[in-house]
Amino acid sequence: MGRPAARIDALHAAGKLTDALAAWAHLVRLDGNDATHEEKELSEAEIEQLRQFSKLFLTYSFTLPSKVATWRKAAESDVEPVGQG
Repeated sequence: MGRPAARIDALHAAGKLTDALAAWAHLVRLDGNDATHEEKELSEAEIEQLRQFSKLFLTYSFTLPSKVATWRKAAESDVEPVGQG
C-alpha cells in the first residue's frame, strides 16, 4: 500500500484510527524511522512510548471491538457475559 505515512493517513481517513491514535502513530513512525536510519539508539522513554502505543493500538483495534460484540450479544439475549467484569 505504500509508505507508512500514507498507510496511517489511509487508516485514519477510513475511520480505523482516531485523530489521537493517528497523530501518535506518526510520532511512533518517526521514532522508528530514526532508529532504522540513524546510529542513535532509542531512549528508554522512547521505547516505553512505543510499547504503550502498541498496547493501546491493539486494545482499540482488536480487544475493545471483541468485548463490545460480546456485550451486545449478551444484552440481546439477556445473558450476563462471563468474565467481562
